Amino acid sequence: MIQRILVPLDGSTLAECVLPHVAAIASAHEAETIFLNVVHSESGTPDPINVDLRLRRAEAACYLEEKAAALQARNLPVDVVVLEGRPAEQIRDFARRESIDLIVVSDKGEGGSALRLGAVAQKVVSGGDTSILLVRAASGLALEFDDPYRRIMVPVDGSPLADWALCLAGSIARELQADLLIVFAVEIPDMPRRLPPAEHEAEARRRLVRANRRAARRYLDDMKRKLEGERLRVRTRLVVTDNVPKILHKVAEEEDVDLIVASAHGASGDSEWEYGSVATNLITYGRKPLLVFQDASQVRARVPSEVPSCAELHGPVQLMHNGAGG
Repeated sequence: MIQRILVPLDGSTLAECVLPHVAAIASAHEAETIFLNVVHSESGTPDPINVDLRLRRAEAACYLEEKAAALQARNLPVDVVVLEGRPAEQIRDFARRESIDLIVVSDKGEGGSALRLGAVAQKVVSGGDTSILLVRAASGLALEFDDPYRRIMVPVDGSPLADWALCLAGSIARELQADLLIVFAVEIPDMPRRLPPAEHEAEARRRLVRANRRAARRYLDDMKRKLEGERLRVRTRLVVTDNVPKILHKVAEEEDVDLIVASAHGASGDSEWEYGSVATNLITYGRKPLLVFQDASQVRARVPSEVPSCAELHGPVQLMHNGAGG
C-alpha cells in the first residue's frame, strides 16, 4: 500500500528523529524511500550562477548520502534529492509530482519551535493531499532503529474510511510483530439546551448510547476475529465518552502506544477540509507519533488494487445519531 516514502531532512537532529520510523515503515512495505533537502531560496527557483547556493546544494547532497547509508545498510532502497526554493512548497510539489504515498516529517526541524508544529511541518501537513507520518521530536530523539513499534493504536468509528486505516496499521503491525490495539469511542450525543433534559429525553439518549455500544462491540469482535492470526496480536477497547479526541489521547497514554494510525476523515466522510475534527485534534495536540491516512480521492486512486479487499473486512457500522449529523 505504501510504495514511495518522502523524508524531508534539513540537517537538524530534530528532523532526523524520523529515521527509525522511516526504516520500520519502509521495511514493512518494501517501499522506496527518498531523502529530500531543500536549499532555501526566496526566489523559489534554481539559480545556477549563485556560488553560495551551489556550495550549499553540494553540502546537502553529501549530508543526505550520509544519512541514507543507515537505511541502505539494512538493504532498503534510498534515493537522495536536493531542490532549491521554499522548503514547504518544494516538499508538497515534489510529493504530488512524484506520486508519493507517505511523507514522514518531524513536528519540529532546524531551530526548533515554541509552537506545537514547526513552520515547515505545519505547511506540509496542511497540504492535506498525501498521507503523513508526523513524528514528535521531543519523544523520538532517543528511539532506536530496531523494533520502534511494540503497540500500534487505531481509532475507528465503523466507517469504511477507518477500515482503510485499520488495514494499513494491521499490515505494519504484522510485519513488525507489534500488537494492534483497536479503539472504538462511542460518543454521548449533545443535547444543547439551557435547562436540564427531561427524564424521557435523558432516557432516549441512554437508549441511543446503548444501541451504539452494542453495534461498536459487534464491530470490534468481528474485526478482531478477521484480523488476528499467527503473526498479528489484536486487542480491542470500547469506551463511551462525551469527548472523543480527549479519550483517544488518554487511551494512547494509558496503553503506552508507539504509533497511532488514523484516517483523515471519519464516518461523515466530509472531505471539504483536509482533515476531520478528530484527526485535526490528534495532529495538533497529540504526543505520540501519528500516521494519518489521507483518504482524498486522488490518493485513493493511487492505492494498489489489492487494498480494497481490506476495506471489505466489514461493512460500515450503522450507528444511530441524534439528528445532529455525523
